[in-house]
Amino acid sequence: MSTGATLVRAAHAARDRGARRIIACVAHGLFMPDAEKTLADPAIELIITTDTVPPFRLPSGPVRDKLAIASAAPLLAGAIARLHEDKPLTDLLVF
Repeated sequence: MSTGATLVRAAHAARDRGARRIIACVAHGLFMPDAEKTLADPAIELIITTDTVPPFRLPSGPVRDKLAIASAAPLLAGAIARLHEDKPLTDLLVF
């Protein structure tokens, strides 16, 4: 995710079709310029991202308050271990 504009448009589309809660999940939150303004939109309740890119561009405030950061380390460690042991990575896919 760069500025979050696509996420906000998708959140509005989901709300227009009856969604009551929108929780956005992104792999890499870049939070480029204008992201703070864009993501302040109340259509998105929570943004979950990994710690692969620290959110250093996002100042403290309302948008930072609705940000949850999940560690990518366990997933990466599991992938490395499986590759080292010649095991499939498909075990890591949890639905």
